[in-house]
Amino acid sequence: MQHHTSREELQFGSGQSEEKQKWITIQMTTFKNWLNHQLQHSNVRISDLETDLSDGVLLIQIVETLQQRICTGKIYRSNPTEIQKLMNVQMALDALREDKVKFVNIALSALLDYCQPGLCAEWRNINPRNGRQNCQRALTLAEKYLGIPPIISAEHLSSHDLDELSCITYLSYFVRKGGPGYQATLENVQKALSDVRISDFERSWSDGYLLCRLVEAVGGQIEGFDGMVFDEPKNWVGNVAKALDAALDVGVASLVGADEIADVDVEHLGVMALCTALLSVQQEDKLGKKITTTCLQNQQLNLDLAFAEGSQVRVDDLDVIIVGPDEQTLDNRLLDLRKSRTIKGAVLSFIPKFVGDYKVHILCEKQELPTSPILLHVLSATSRSAQSPPPPTTGLARPSNTTNHISSFERTPYSRLQDNNLDPQFSQLPDSILKTQRKEETALKNFPASSSSAMTESYEDAHTGHVTFSGLNEPCSVGSIVEVVINAQSDRTTSGDVGVKAISPTGISYTCDVVRRANSYTATFTPMEVGEWRIGIFYENEHIRGSPFSCHVYDPNLVNIYGLDVGLVGQELKFTVDTSRAGRGPIQVTVMRHGRQIPCDIYEDGKGSGRFQVVFTPDGAGQYKIHISFNNNEIKGSPFILDIADASSVSVYGDNLRMAAVDRLATFMIHALGAESKDVTVIITGPSNKKKHARIIQIDDTTFRVEWKPIEAGEHLIDVRLFDQSVYDSPFVCNVGDPELVTVRRIPKSILAQDLNTDHTFEIDASAAGSGNLEIVINGGRVPCRVREIASRHFVAQFTPTQPIQHVIEMKFNGEHVRGSPWNVPVKDSAASRQPGGEQYSELVGLGLHRAPVGELASFEILSEFLRPENVNVKLFDDSGHPIDVKIREHRGKIICEYTTRKVGEHRLEVYINGRPIDSGPLFVSATGIGDENLAMNQS
Repeated sequence: MQHHTSREELQFGSGQSEEKQKWITIQMTTFKNWLNHQLQHSNVRISDLETDLSDGVLLIQIVETLQQRICTGKIYRSNPTEIQKLMNVQMALDALREDKVKFVNIALSALLDYCQPGLCAEWRNINPRNGRQNCQRALTLAEKYLGIPPIISAEHLSSHDLDELSCITYLSYFVRKGGPGYQATLENVQKALSDVRISDFERSWSDGYLLCRLVEAVGGQIEGFDGMVFDEPKNWVGNVAKALDAALDVGVASLVGADEIADVDVEHLGVMALCTALLSVQQEDKLGKKITTTCLQNQQLNLDLAFAEGSQVRVDDLDVIIVGPDEQTLDNRLLDLRKSRTIKGAVLSFIPKFVGDYKVHILCEKQELPTSPILLHVLSATSRSAQSPPPPTTGLARPSNTTNHISSFERTPYSRLQDNNLDPQFSQLPDSILKTQRKEETALKNFPASSSSAMTESYEDAHTGHVTFSGLNEPCSVGSIVEVVINAQSDRTTSGDVGVKAISPTGISYTCDVVRRANSYTATFTPMEVGEWRIGIFYENEHIRGSPFSCHVYDPNLVNIYGLDVGLVGQELKFTVDTSRAGRGPIQVTVMRHGRQIPCDIYEDGKGSGRFQVVFTPDGAGQYKIHISFNNNEIKGSPFILDIADASSVSVYGDNLRMAAVDRLATFMIHALGAESKDVTVIITGPSNKKKHARIIQIDDTTFRVEWKPIEAGEHLIDVRLFDQSVYDSPFVCNVGDPELVTVRRIPKSILAQDLNTDHTFEIDASAAGSGNLEIVINGGRVPCRVREIASRHFVAQFTPTQPIQHVIEMKFNGEHVRGSPWNVPVKDSAASRQPGGEQYSELVGLGLHRAPVGELASFEILSEFLRPENVNVKLFDDSGHPIDVKIREHRGKIICEYTTRKVGEHRLEVYINGRPIDSGPLFVSATGIGDENLAMNQS
């Protein structure tokens, strides 16, 4: 049965298509505007999503701008190939994947609480690693209390493979007109503008009045608001434009333009999003005063974060975005930013390079902490404050990068991170303190006292009960400020009664300044040597109980990495982490690929040696990131970037890969992603078992040319190796022959006219030439040549001339001409010539009779002692029938015909002598190159 589509159906289908295309255009325009707003402080602007993002370079820049950090890895910028474009795009996708952009499970719970306050009030405490359970609970609450149908499963919603369209489809139920998100936002706007009635997010906003009022309600200033006219539609676009300009001043940009908002048929989503952003400005103002601090130029600043007990926050979940004095986001690598794990939380450290005011934004799992940003004022190095006690000067120079020390009692108080607006993983932290300086924390855990040659006094005294100290339980890094806090057990003690000395591993003693603060004493020193320091604490010049105490000092900059350079898929990779000069402490190694952790094993070469072997096996080609930490501090250079290649994906090609000639340069090509010339080796083994290395020349990022010259005939083995592993199909067999040892006999010197259309033969002896391919071409392949073997490597070639023209016999062995090639065999009549006035004999010779390179001059000759140019007429036509000019001239008794073909194809050549066509009729000239007749001879 056939189905006939009616006109009405066709029209309806066309209308649907037009509506869909209009929707796509709106979505693309909105997304493009959003991207350009995010990039407004850069020099990048997107005009076409499809073309501008196609090579991945701009996409990487967008990801870097949005994440406020630099993507690690090689970016192919200059005329990238299709594969290189894919690698660029993959780098951007990897960065997004590692950044956990699809953090749906917490966001959905927060959305429920926004739509109905109290429905999911504990969303800040949700463990993000329980994604499926979180999503299932949120889906159930949304269906029961908000009437949102669960059109997507919890498993799919929590999956890292969740596609945006499925997620948007579900979320659309929240933000559609009348939906719970729509109503919640409407109520929040109504609270902000309690004196007016707000019924929708469409027509009510077209005149600009409500938008101006809302901008002013959140702190914006509308210039000339009292004189604005809202009753005339012609003024609406201008009114909305003024409101949008004022919104920009408070940090809010609209995704839709003034003309779209002023349209009475405006879509509610753009207006609703703008209102939500403006209301968030109002919320930010309620968070209170930000933390401010000061440090010196080129001085390391450490921010100490304390996590809640049982918190599962990782150091990798923390991000730091630093905005410099010029309001530009700074590259964290240039600031030497480091993130280190501590017992209570983490330390974020960096070194500001320039004088001025900075903003330090701290984010946990992409959500900014409420006390962020920290306002940092960097002073010139010449403005060093006297409030920080200087490090000891006896026998030791001041370190170039010392930790900024700000007393919590004398300067900015610590800011506790435990309000209801805190990030989910940082909420309910009774002891959580964001410190504006890093002091190597002194926990009161007793270290067993050990003897020291520098301190041999008796520790028994009558006053040990007045002051106590429990020791240093964390190792300290070289150059940091170590703070020793001593508890005062009696009000009778004074700062003069307590003394502290620090003795380095080499026996140098430093006297520390002691400051009394409430019921404790504080002393600081800066260790500049790796090893065990001894801290002597004295009361009335006598050691307190347990003194001296141990303090282990390490230097992560002295950790060395060996052997981490190349690797192949499926091949065990081993490298060494040497901490023998860096001090005591554990190492941590994490291998990541595409956001997924790769298992690795760590072995110590010998107990206490400080040398560790790390072993893992790459399971796929691409870029690997290897994070290495020492004492929970990431070492210099970490993460290390390692490109892993797949030897089975390397391609090797070229004529000389399979055949070559003695004493002739042979070349072939290698295509290998992520490799350099030093990573590729080619070893060639000859028939005499002699080995030689070929020359490798890198052509571009992925292509290499291999050159070598054979010196003996026979079968050669070519072993192509990548990272010292043979590639697929290697070794290749290359047959090397010697064209000079091919002997050709009985080539006819000429062909008589009466012998046309009869067989002619000649012999070929290649027995001494080695194995390879023999090519015989007669008149560009237009005259067939038949070959038969009469003995081992001994052949007879046979051809049948049919035209009275010169026959050109070309013979190549493994692509090289044999000795004597090419041979020119003319066709002659039995009589030497004809008398004038009678029938004249003419002979046509030259390559131009049967082939011609396109765009280059081709020619042939007409031999006759009686002819002149005016007796000859030549016509040449291409395969479309268009004529081609032929120039005819006389030179030294010969008639020379010259022409130039313009395109590839078969051309028809007509030659007329004294008005008559030549006996053979029209000839056909090929402009496609040389045809060939191949004869493969395999070595026995």
